[in-house]
Amino acid sequence: MSEVMKTLPPFSRQRPMDRIIFRLAGLLIAFAVFAIDVITNMRGAIAVLDVTVPLLIARVGDRRDVLLSALGCTVLIVAAFFIGHWRESIDDAYVRLIVSIVALWVVTGLTIRHRSVRTLLAEQARALELTHDTVIIRDADDIIRYWNDGAEQLYGHSRSVAIGSRCEDLLHSRYDEAEVHERLARDDAWSGDMVRVRADGERLELLSRWLQLRDPQGRAIGIMEASSDVTAQRRAQNERQQSERRYTAIFHAAGFATWESDWSDVYRFVTDRAKAVEGDLRDWLHGRPDFIREAAQRAVIQEVNQAAVTLLECDRASDLIGTSIVGSHVDGAAGGFVEILAGLAEGAGVVEADTRLLTRKGREIDVVVRATLVPDGPPWSRTLVMAFDETERKEARRRLEQASADLAHAARISMLGQLTASIAHEVNQPLSAIMTYGKSGKRWLQHDIPNVPETLACLDQIVANGSRASDVIQRIRSLARKAPLAPEPIDLARIAQEGIALVRREIDDAQATVRITCRDDLPLAAGDRVQIQQVIVNLLLNAAQAVRARDLDRQISVTIGWAGDGSLELAVADNGPGFPTEDPATVFAPFFTTKSDGMGIGLSICRSIIERQGGRIFASSDDGGGALVGFTLPVPAGLPAPSA
Repeated sequence: MSEVMKTLPPFSRQRPMDRIIFRLAGLLIAFAVFAIDVITNMRGAIAVLDVTVPLLIARVGDRRDVLLSALGCTVLIVAAFFIGHWRESIDDAYVRLIVSIVALWVVTGLTIRHRSVRTLLAEQARALELTHDTVIIRDADDIIRYWNDGAEQLYGHSRSVAIGSRCEDLLHSRYDEAEVHERLARDDAWSGDMVRVRADGERLELLSRWLQLRDPQGRAIGIMEASSDVTAQRRAQNERQQSERRYTAIFHAAGFATWESDWSDVYRFVTDRAKAVEGDLRDWLHGRPDFIREAAQRAVIQEVNQAAVTLLECDRASDLIGTSIVGSHVDGAAGGFVEILAGLAEGAGVVEADTRLLTRKGREIDVVVRATLVPDGPPWSRTLVMAFDETERKEARRRLEQASADLAHAARISMLGQLTASIAHEVNQPLSAIMTYGKSGKRWLQHDIPNVPETLACLDQIVANGSRASDVIQRIRSLARKAPLAPEPIDLARIAQEGIALVRREIDDAQATVRITCRDDLPLAAGDRVQIQQVIVNLLLNAAQAVRARDLDRQISVTIGWAGDGSLELAVADNGPGFPTEDPATVFAPFFTTKSDGMGIGLSICRSIIERQGGRIFASSDDGGGALVGFTLPVPAGLPAPSA
């Protein structure tokens, strides 16, 4: 069949010399027949040879050339006839003249028609060469007879190697042979997928179309096929299918609720409205619950996993597919959906929001909803929604917060017990004073002449100490009732003087001297008067007990002044043995004590009291002996800053 194709070259490939030769040959034949017909007595029989002239001209000329050559031959035939027979009567010579002319024009018409077919076939053959698809023609024995440039480029075999080779041996084709033979026998055509191997061993996937070639008798003489390379497309398709299978497997195997929805209608609904919105879209959406509900109804669920069915307490996945999640929205919980819509409308690919949903069994659940746009298809057409159930976590958090509050209360009650042990002495002081002044007043009244002024003084002391004891008890009750701290302006110097008065007996028993130093320009501090007094009393008692270790010159000093951060500072120092630790801060740890009969909770409670009132407590030791413990308290707002 390659020989057949070679007989159909386009005319543009002819050489100029071929045109001259064929035209001269036609001209010589025409005049030779004319001369022979005139000279000889063949009575026009030779004129039929002029049919060769249009055939020769058709090889190199166009349709016009063929018609002109036929017309010229007709003129020569008629001229030769009348030159030799114009005086003769009408006989069979005229019949031969007419036969010659008819034969000439019949051959001319057939030549023109044949030439048109040849031209069409030549252009088709050239198109086969120009196409990027592979075009192969093979005979009934599977021998390749035609191999175009597309086949040469795709398969890597040159034309010289391919033509004459057996197609199966050259390309190692794989296809459904039974289907191909059946379709060719029935339809004379087949199209489908096949696999072949390039010259370099690469595997090719092809989309091929075959046409059964038959001879005039209807016998199969070969196959003409055209194939296109779809390897890259099929590989991409396979990758997409694998990705889709992986996506589906992950989707259904995920342990959290997931559903895929078509939000394309939501996109059009929201964006159309958003174009007319002036200002923040979120504010606009928050004020239109009906719009939000209608938008949510347009989000149609396409697929759900089992975790979503379980979360929403449905019987089966079909209960959710084809519906929207709007039926599960809790009244007043549309804010989460507003955040998702606004975020997606602003161009975010992933948006997360907290909301509450209602299960099919009527149970409310707290969820974190995350909407992710899958970049495939129209905008928002594939929206992946994941819901993380936070109901148990939030309930656990609420229980933890309640437990923390209860624990804090219990800690305060526990601290109250510790504080009671620590302040028993402080409460005992006014009670002892009350008893003492009561007995004194009684003795003053029992004199023969009652000493009324002394008795009144004793009664005043009884009332003062009773008030002090009542204040201590009141603060303890406030602590037990979780009452909030109510700081008030307090005079640290006055409270320090009162504290010294309360522990005067212990100071005198220790034979110690107390000196108080206070700047005159100090403002009032902010704190609870009774609790601060309890701290000062505790520090003074510790100092009095510490100086007992010295034989002579037992000194306790109380200093009140400005701290470096603009707060007020009160420090109690003694010249006792100091702290038996390198880090004085450890003395504030619970149950730390240096006394054999101590509980180790006094300074720990003092730290809690001071820190609760916005101050800080500190301690230090002197290398030469002695210890210092002090605390700071804030100054009420609006008071003047410390002077230099």
